[in-house]
Amino acid sequence: MEELSRRVRPGRFGFALNCPKFSDRVLRIEVVGSVASDAASVAGDASSSSRGHSDESARPLKRSRDEFPAAVSPPPIPNRAVNESPHDDSLGTLPPIVRLKKIHVSSVILAGSSDYFKKLFTNGMLESTQKEVTLRIREAEEMPLQHLLSFMYGEEILTTDPAHIIGILMVADKYQVLSCVTHCSELLTTCPISTEVALLYLNLDCSIPTALEPAKDAAKKFLCNKYQDFLRFEHEIMDIGPSGLAAILSSSDLKVPSEDYLFDFIVNWGRIQYPDRGERRTVFSSLLPLIRYSHLSCGKLSKIMKCQDIDLNVARLPLVRALFFKSDPVSRQHLIDGPEPWSYEQRAYLYRPLEVMQLHRPVKQCMVYMDLNTDDCSKMFPTGSILSEAFHFAKSDFFLTAGCIVQQPGPLHSFGLFLGVTGDCPLPVTVKYEFSARAKPSGDFIVKWSYTHTFTQADVRMGRRNLFSMPWAAFVDYDNNPWFIGGVMYLRAILTLVIE
Repeated sequence: MEELSRRVRPGRFGFALNCPKFSDRVLRIEVVGSVASDAASVAGDASSSSRGHSDESARPLKRSRDEFPAAVSPPPIPNRAVNESPHDDSLGTLPPIVRLKKIHVSSVILAGSSDYFKKLFTNGMLESTQKEVTLRIREAEEMPLQHLLSFMYGEEILTTDPAHIIGILMVADKYQVLSCVTHCSELLTTCPISTEVALLYLNLDCSIPTALEPAKDAAKKFLCNKYQDFLRFEHEIMDIGPSGLAAILSSSDLKVPSEDYLFDFIVNWGRIQYPDRGERRTVFSSLLPLIRYSHLSCGKLSKIMKCQDIDLNVARLPLVRALFFKSDPVSRQHLIDGPEPWSYEQRAYLYRPLEVMQLHRPVKQCMVYMDLNTDDCSKMFPTGSILSEAFHFAKSDFFLTAGCIVQQPGPLHSFGLFLGVTGDCPLPVTVKYEFSARAKPSGDFIVKWSYTHTFTQADVRMGRRNLFSMPWAAFVDYDNNPWFIGGVMYLRAILTLVIE
């Protein structure tokens, strides 16, 4: 971007454009018939990409640049007679010329703004000495080219229509006017934005990708903000293409039940959007690095290793890092301090992430850790609760629930902690569970409740309604509550399988 910003635009010389007195060259512009691609149709394509897979445009990453107005391959350095148009493969078999126009230009002004015209006028070939130069363009490029020439003469781009600005940007890229590409990208950030427009920005392509960063960053920010409440827009997101989904997945503020849920959503999305497994694996290779593997459950990590939709060559390293993150505090800190700290951040999970450790000898045992801060607990009053993500133990999926409980009789409140089992597990299962918490000043875990229970039906929760034997008012007196250390309450549940 710094290199682009160093290009100095001339002063306002719009009066000299197409004025023979101030010109030494003539652009002979041959306008050929439209190839069913203009700025408006591009916006339409982006809109349809957010509606469903039935339209091929529902796969934005698969677009070729030819689908955009003037998104043509940058012309090579001309090396032919001046009256021949620069070669442009994207035009294919050219339709008849529908319009011919001539514009008087200054070679100095054009060469000062465009590497293409600089090479055209100074390459030492025949065309560099002739007065008339031929350009052959599509109808959709005609107005963008006129805007581009005005910009090169120092005039402002006044349109606020994103589709029109994109048309100018693409023509500017074609003729290597990098200052205009950058300016158009910045203009796009000031335009009204919608989901369709954001998807259009994300699928833009040019020879200098960094020039598009302002527009693409604005598109990502819009999509992340709009779809922050993931569950609310789940069906709409299912129809968004890969580039839009990647932007949404990049957010750490995403409100989802858990990272397991997000992974399952991506797999289902891929199977709907891309029925062909080979194609699906290719798309997953670009999306799965955005999954926060360190916050997937151990059970989900195990299932990923067996998922045939995933290329293990891509997933193997994140899986290994996730296991180190979960099992080794030193490795965890090293990864957090590494080059990709965002990949270890928690999202705004609806189900609280857990740290789980399992032992198989001498008995099957599972240790589960859940932390709650003062804000979490304050928001529980009067009847709120926090559910944990599920964790797998003894062929069953368990979860923890912490909440503000109304004591009976009387309107007294207290902090309660419970253990439950989900509905898709083999029953019955008998476990001894023990709840404990770290206490000041030692910081050691102290057991507060222990019980043995046989779970015979799903969603039954067993636990202690008043875990710390204190009323809610005393519980939220965080400065004097011994169970809060540095504003955090550290809870632990130990489950031991009972074999009868």
